[in-house]
Amino acid sequence: MLIAAAAMVFFVGADWRGSWPETSAAATRAAIPLMVAAVGMAAHRASQIRRSGSDVLLAARPLYQVELTRLTADAVWLGAVYLVCTAFTCIVTVGAPGRPWPGYALFGLSGVVFALALGYFVGQVLPSRFTGAIAAVGGFMLFSLVFSSQSSPLANVVFYHAIDVRLSDTHLAWRLAVTVLAVAAMCTVSSLKSRDRSMKGAASAGGLFSVATLICIAAMPGNDSDLLETVRRRNLCARQAGEAVCACGPNTRNDSPRQSTRRRK
Repeated sequence: MLIAAAAMVFFVGADWRGSWPETSAAATRAAIPLMVAAVGMAAHRASQIRRSGSDVLLAARPLYQVELTRLTADAVWLGAVYLVCTAFTCIVTVGAPGRPWPGYALFGLSGVVFALALGYFVGQVLPSRFTGAIAAVGGFMLFSLVFSSQSSPLANVVFYHAIDVRLSDTHLAWRLAVTVLAVAAMCTVSSLKSRDRSMKGAASAGGLFSVATLICIAAMPGNDSDLLETVRRRNLCARQAGEAVCACGPNTRNDSPRQSTRRRK
């Protein structure tokens, strides 16, 4: 997974080295293979546990704790792969004017967690021998077609990157809200099929979180103007061979995306 994620960053798209906005956006491409793998892997694991009856053996613990533990275990190592790729991109761009944009790392991590929650949800609702394979193919179609463009609410990567724009705080907040609701739905969906009357409250919560996730995705802003926002003008300078190289960010989208000037030390 590390090789696949790194290949998406370093061998796909135009050269991004030397610019923090471009580097931060390019790092989000590492999430694409991780999200596809997360859906299939989580669906297979949840389906296997449900078909084997192991979930009954774990009934001594609250179901939401069991499900959350499973998701956390997978989110830790998949998130670590994503952060390692992000760290590699930052190392390559060290010395460029400005600094890394941490919001992009959170953008990718939230996508990975959402994919895991979606996979576990599918595996619990439709447990079968082929659930993992079907979920992996469906995840590939979902994240390659439905959520691949900048006009989709859960865009899996930030394609456009320039010094005058950045990831919208509003879009990131929506994305985190959708992820939290998806995790909550995943942790409580098992109770929907339970015949235990004591699980009635948890079953109601599972249905509520599932519907809330769909509503939040449908209401989530989904176009370029909501995904990206213009940054304020500021000058970023770095010294190179006795000279100061400065990049000026424009005030509006109609301005030139990058204006560079040189001045003597």
